[in-house]
Amino acid sequence: LKPQLAKHDITQLRGLLSDFLMSRVETAPDGRTGLPYLVDGFDGYKHIISGAVMGFCGKNIETAYYLIEEAERTGNPNYRAVAEKIINSFVPIQMNPPAAEGFNLKTGQPTVTMFYEENVIYLRPLTDDFKMLANLLIAERKRGNEHPDWLAWARSFADWLITQQQPAGGLPRKWEPGTGRVVNDAPQSSYN
Repeated sequence: LKPQLAKHDITQLRGLLSDFLMSRVETAPDGRTGLPYLVDGFDGYKHIISGAVMGFCGKNIETAYYLIEEAERTGNPNYRAVAEKIINSFVPIQMNPPAAEGFNLKTGQPTVTMFYEENVIYLRPLTDDFKMLANLLIAERKRGNEHPDWLAWARSFADWLITQQQPAGGLPRKWEPGTGRVVNDAPQSSYN
């Protein structure tokens, strides 16, 4: 078939994606900043689900990571300012045990990713974004930027998560928000 190689300007694409992400960031009435979980892209980006949540589908901390990297690449301080607002909006969420996976952008109230199915904390959303936060903290330290509040928040989650490890090494799949009571002890998500 001999397909032709389609070359793309990766720098331009990265910039376009970063600008798109910046245009989707919202601030709640209480000042918390993040990306809504689900919007209608055909109807003025109207909220379908107003939660700004971590990992898996929410990826707010991961988005902040990439915005800071884009700030470093381009020298545009706006990317960093927005990224830091996003992370600082999540840091107040209690993580030992986890009280929420994020917050509602309309009300500022704590929320979980799958609130429409059940009110539980899943392993994957938290571990996805805490891995990205760990990577960001390492990169920031190399640049001479320390974020002790971000590190303390991540450690509080890690300290709690260690207590959840099962004798065979796995971790439960989901918990009750704020209490840490195991709702599903199936270890299939432990790879996260």
